[in-house]
Amino acid sequence: MPGRNFICRTTFYGLALQSIGTERQQKILLQESIEVLKETERALQSSRDQLEVRIKGLKGDLSRANEHVRQEKKEREGIEQQLHDALKMEAVGRIAGGIANELSHLVSMIGRQTGVVLSRLKPDDPLYGPVDDIFRSGGQAAAVTAQLAGLGFHDGQVRQVLSVKAVLEEIRGVMRGLLPASIDLSMIIEDAPMDVEVDREGLEQVLLHLAVNARDAMPNGGRLLIEAKQAFPGHEGGSVNGRGGILPKVLIQVTDSGNGMSLETQSHMFEPFFSTKEMNVGLGLTAVYGIVKQSAGQVDVVSRPGEGTVVRVALPLVRQGRPSAPSILAHVAAKGQETVLLVEPNEIDRKLALSTLLRHRYHVLEASSSVEALLLTQRHSGAVHVAVSDLMMPEISGRDLATRLLKHHPMMKPLFVSGYDDETMVSHRLNPRYLLRRPYRQTGLVEKVRELLDT
Repeated sequence: MPGRNFICRTTFYGLALQSIGTERQQKILLQESIEVLKETERALQSSRDQLEVRIKGLKGDLSRANEHVRQEKKEREGIEQQLHDALKMEAVGRIAGGIANELSHLVSMIGRQTGVVLSRLKPDDPLYGPVDDIFRSGGQAAAVTAQLAGLGFHDGQVRQVLSVKAVLEEIRGVMRGLLPASIDLSMIIEDAPMDVEVDREGLEQVLLHLAVNARDAMPNGGRLLIEAKQAFPGHEGGSVNGRGGILPKVLIQVTDSGNGMSLETQSHMFEPFFSTKEMNVGLGLTAVYGIVKQSAGQVDVVSRPGEGTVVRVALPLVRQGRPSAPSILAHVAAKGQETVLLVEPNEIDRKLALSTLLRHRYHVLEASSSVEALLLTQRHSGAVHVAVSDLMMPEISGRDLATRLLKHHPMMKPLFVSGYDDETMVSHRLNPRYLLRRPYRQTGLVEKVRELLDT
């Protein structure tokens, strides 16, 4: 019996050891399987991460491609709009030039014939007044005709290299004179080279028209900010509404806190004869558009009703090294204390002339009407050397004004501005030497003033 029990125990322990060995082998196999599964999981995770990276990259590529397409579409639409605007305004310029030419002949005929009639009538003749009124109305028509002639965008400009910074600093006082005390004018001019190739008179006209438009949008006062800076690729404001073209540029930005404009108004604001103001011909912003385009620039407007207006004018930056044109012409500058009485109802024309005369060191008495001119000269203690006045003015004509002024300033030289031609003026017994015909350049004005003073 003891031997039998020994055999049983031995068999039991053998079986137990065998089971333990089998379990260990299974455990090892399971652990190996787990490691294999873990390795497979890591490989799958790595593949997943790589796939996510690739998907993210593809999404980024797709997003960039979509953005590139949108940008190209925006630029294409901008170029198409520029082409459309350029063709439209070029057609306007041609039509305006043709109309101005035809009107000029008709107006000149009215002027010459009224001159013939008036020469045969006495001042107390009942017909003298009505015929003279016809002559005056013809003069007003001649002035509008001159404005139309000025819309020939490709004619008359004298482009030269100028510093925008210098022009703004020189015209600041004149611009301030356009604004009431209730409007705060400030300028921020970047301290960097800002040379552009433009017509100086045209650039000043652009600035004055934009200032007047901003003023009229702020009847109760406000803020007018004029900024000038260089604009480069990636620079904020460097591209004008997606139409900036080739950079770098000089950006002139005029911002007002006025009433703003609707999209409908903005779409027509550069068209001839469009105006939101009463008693306004509506050619100012048309001239602005033409001047800027002729200088290879762009002009754009951002505005919303009640939120003010921002006008951006971008002009190509001239490379350094090109000499700038002088601010004044020495041969026509003032010689000592020479006073010019400037009488001009049109404020833009008056301020342009004022800017030119002041820059050439003349002392200027500025008046918007004949009555104001008489009051100014009464308060002025010195001599008046030249009186520049429009020939046709309400209340007192330019000729009558000169007659009154000569009583107190016998050495004064009159210079009459008119849209009539020399032949018409001769028929009205006016010496062409004392005439300046519209449209005229400011250099022509200062040359005529100097000519009269030197004779």
